[in-house]
Amino acid sequence: LLYDKNKYEDARKLFETITTSPEPAIAAAGTAGVIRSLSGLKDASGLEAYCRKVLSTATQPSLLLIAANALGDAAFVKKDYGAARDLYIQSVVRHNPGRGGGVEREHERALYRLGECYEALFAAAKDAKLKDFISAMASSTFRELSVEYPSGRYREVAAAKSVKYEAKEEKKEEKK
Repeated sequence: LLYDKNKYEDARKLFETITTSPEPAIAAAGTAGVIRSLSGLKDASGLEAYCRKVLSTATQPSLLLIAANALGDAAFVKKDYGAARDLYIQSVVRHNPGRGGGVEREHERALYRLGECYEALFAAAKDAKLKDFISAMASSTFRELSVEYPSGRYREVAAAKSVKYEAKEEKKEEKK
């Protein structure tokens, strides 16, 4: 309730008390709440330190995904797309808790943000071979998103972007 009312500092304090619960699920919810509160506070240094601690100590894939996403979001906002890409890859691949993990929306958003990182890196690339490589990665990421989450909120946009970034040879072969 405090978080929803943008009272992030009060919410963070409350969530911090929950992180000490002996019940793992409750402690994990508290940790996720602290991360979201620090994001809401726009406390970049506090968020980074807390998320790095979570990434080095937590074992639950959902917490690892949330922490990696938060760091990826911070890097994305700073336009450090290479660092953001690496964090989203970590989130999507290493910390994917799978279906029923309760964080499908976080995973879906991480995939979309990963695709956006590839778009930004593609726009900045000068070398043709590098552009081709990044374009293929963008297409693959957006395709995976549209297939993995067929009723997700990014499905239509992801499907269109997947086609946009397909390799030119693939497009030519489809026209034959």
